[in-house]
Amino acid sequence: MRLNEKTGEGLQSSAEVLETELVESLLAEHRSYHEMEDSPIVELDTLSQLKANLQVLADLTARLSFLNREIRYVMKVD
Repeated sequence: MRLNEKTGEGLQSSAEVLETELVESLLAEHRSYHEMEDSPIVELDTLSQLKANLQVLADLTARLSFLNREIRYVMKVD
């Protein structure tokens, strides 16, 4: 009787292991790229994101206007 109980427990534990491996493999197939990264995703407040984006746009606008002035100057010199 004890042999049957032990083999029954062994089969049950191996079935649980197989089930968890199956579930993990199914979850791994449906993960998106950000879930696979080492660093966790940090969500920012939308207003702070907007403020940062506006600062980047202002910086890029200033750089583009400087470049346009330099190109106009070089074209006038020649």
